[in-house]
Amino acid sequence: YGFVGVRDRAIGFRDPANLWFYSQYAGVRPGFERRGLGLPLKEFQRRVLLEAFGIGAVVCTYDPLTGVNARRNIHRLGMDVLEYREDTYGAFGGRLNRADLPSDRFFALWDLRRETSRPAFALEPLLEAGADVINASEAEVPGRSGPRRLEIWDGLTLDPAADPCLVRIPADFYEMLRETDTGDERVRRIPLDWRLGTRTAFRTLFQSGYRVIDFLSAPGQPRRNYYVLIKDEPRR
Repeated sequence: YGFVGVRDRAIGFRDPANLWFYSQYAGVRPGFERRGLGLPLKEFQRRVLLEAFGIGAVVCTYDPLTGVNARRNIHRLGMDVLEYREDTYGAFGGRLNRADLPSDRFFALWDLRRETSRPAFALEPLLEAGADVINASEAEVPGRSGPRRLEIWDGLTLDPAADPCLVRIPADFYEMLRETDTGDERVRRIPLDWRLGTRTAFRTLFQSGYRVIDFLSAPGQPRRNYYVLIKDEPRR
């Protein structure tokens, strides 16, 4: 489900190049998750919009802490993050939001006519060089369904000269939301610390001229997920 909008209201619908499609909802029935259907759905959306409607751009929002969405939208489809939006849906609930957690979102653009092309980044050398701005550790906590080992936010180290830089996010934020939905306030606060900390990281980096260029993962338990950002401003 989605709807057609315009980039520039002064031009309106008079020029097809001024149109974009706001992708509001896309999903599969329960029981069909984790079967690799996300990319085929998006490719079907691309084909219909280009061939039937002549629309070459899609915009959408997604939670920047969800690795499954970041991998598809950024790494596979090549979307560009246009802005960081705080608490996009306010008090609106739903399965993907928790009332005590701000619903921050990336607002992203997908150019349907552009081939996905990413610079070749090797993750390990970047980590060894200290490019990650996020300090995190792992700890076993009493989760909703039993003991769970989760990533804990420890702080932020922003180096304005680092280019590229990495912003780590949790391995599975949806699981983190479910497992920390308990009466233990210290456990319940774990995803909130990630939300507020990464909000500061992304806002600071965007204001300093950085943009998201890729999303990469390092294997392990848990998997380590990283956004790769580069600085558009020329180095002096």
